[in-house]
Amino acid sequence: MATDLGADAVFTYRLDTLAGTLERVAVNPMRAGSGPRHLAFAPGGDLVYSADELSSTVTCHRYDATGEVSPAS
Repeated sequence: MATDLGADAVFTYRLDTLAGTLERVAVNPMRAGSGPRHLAFAPGGDLVYSADELSSTVTCHRYDATGEVSPAS
């Protein structure tokens, strides 16, 4: 996973170890103006927190095996 502060998005990639390449599997838009900078997974692996630099917030998201990230309620 990679954050993009300017795009307000989190990108999820799959590593092809044989080819040594990354394949993008999901683009997850974040709240406009948030500027996600860093991600940290909760111990269970189904929640991920983003440290949002531009909005000075921390946001909790649900993460699933497809690489999708959605706001946790």
